[in-house]
Amino acid sequence: MQKLKKELQSFGKTLLFPISILSFMAIFLGLSAALQNPNIVKFLPFLQGDTAQLILGFIRRLSGVPFAQLPLLFAMAIPLGVVKRDKEVAVYSSVVGYIAMLVGMNYLLAMQGYTPKTTDINYLVNLMGMSQIEATLHNALFTNVLGIFVYNMNVIGGMIAGLLGAAIHNKFRQVELHPALSFYSGKRFVPIATVLMMPLVGMALVY
Repeated sequence: MQKLKKELQSFGKTLLFPISILSFMAIFLGLSAALQNPNIVKFLPFLQGDTAQLILGFIRRLSGVPFAQLPLLFAMAIPLGVVKRDKEVAVYSSVVGYIAMLVGMNYLLAMQGYTPKTTDINYLVNLMGMSQIEATLHNALFTNVLGIFVYNMNVIGGMIAGLLGAAIHNKFRQVELHPALSFYSGKRFVPIATVLMMPLVGMALVY
């Protein structure tokens, strides 16, 4: 029971990594959005120049990055917090595994006929006969992550990749292969094992 409690506490602490950057960047996102509000700009003349608005626009765009890549942040943060040794290998493997998971999911979705084109709202309304509401809800099930068309799992996908990446790391980081393949033994085998397993996880998540 004590071991489980410690593991849960360790897992909880890992969530502070992405949460900390989110809360910090949210401040800048809120301020830049407020300072670009037409009503506020009207009363603050120094904000009306192109240079000021370009700077605020850049800050706003930069501040939104963690929110757009939140699953990836969780995929990195979880192994960073729960793995005891060779953390960098676990983080690297989890990121590789997350991408491989997305590729596996994308491949199976394509086999089932789900693509950006066939899930587009206009396509669903005009060619599939769905209502606007039905088409919008169906379209919301899918998204592009790192340029890969997948189901919209949001943070859950990153957490799955992080947890499995850490588990695979702990399982295979000391594996010894045949002498002819010794170069791939130990830590080098961890990302290899991850990239072989995670596409299957992605396919399973489709269901």
